[in-house]
Amino acid sequence: MRLCSYYLNNSIDSPTEGVITAWVPVGARSCIGDALPEPKVASKTSVVESSSGLRDSLTSFSNRPFASWVPGDELEIFEFGQFDLEVNNRTTTGHLLGQTAQIRFTASSTSWYFSDSVTLSGRSVSKSFQAIGSFSAVAKVTYRVDYRMLGRNWVTNAATVSLSSNKLAIEVTEPPRRTLLIL
Repeated sequence: MRLCSYYLNNSIDSPTEGVITAWVPVGARSCIGDALPEPKVASKTSVVESSSGLRDSLTSFSNRPFASWVPGDELEIFEFGQFDLEVNNRTTTGHLLGQTAQIRFTASSTSWYFSDSVTLSGRSVSKSFQAIGSFSAVAKVTYRVDYRMLGRNWVTNAATVSLSSNKLAIEVTEPPRRTLLIL
């Protein structure tokens, strides 16, 4: 196995905005930075036709993380809200190099991004706001992706992916005015 990088369009010579980095079997594909092989001259030409092409891809899906908070609507200034995230660690079946493979998503880190420029780490965090107004929060989870071809050992740390949670709306209000009435 070797660590290989290639563009999102599955090529090594047509750059895209993103790059995929994954562990692949040696000789399975060309990677960014590889020297192009010299063409081999065959003494006999043979044509092989196939009705299905072999694609070098890792196809599987993980559910989006789900964020929630308590009290869940309004929060008084300087009071703490509790922000929680449901993370979906899961193993699915997908396809890699044209073969069935198990693909495992394991959350490795979680960060919360609040619109008041505060960043916190962890699946569950407490936070108060120092100003009145409308704010938002989004959690970002980084997953380690492992895979194994059926009947083989796991290839760990094959890739990392990040998924963002749903966006939470937070309304920070003044505390209600209380009047002490003395009779």
